[in-house]
Amino acid sequence: AQSALLWGQLRRYQWLETLVLTGCGISKLEEVNLPKLRFLDLSDNAISREAALVKFCKKFEGLQELDFRGNPLKDNAGASEKLMACLA
Repeated sequence: AQSALLWGQLRRYQWLETLVLTGCGISKLEEVNLPKLRFLDLSDNAISREAALVKFCKKFEGLQELDFRGNPLKDNAGASEKLMACLA
């Protein structure tokens, strides 16, 4: 419920260029439209699905920096390479 509230509120801020969500207990990523996002910090959360993280990050065409350290990614083999390929 808390995660849904977070993503729902973020939908209001389409002008965001930097988003830091370090240590927020995020385990589920929901689609959110932030067309100007350049820097995204999702470090130290509970994100465990690499495929979901890659799909989520591909939505941000202008993303230049991504920090996902400290998440228990299950499909960790090659996670860094796939996620870095999402960057502009």
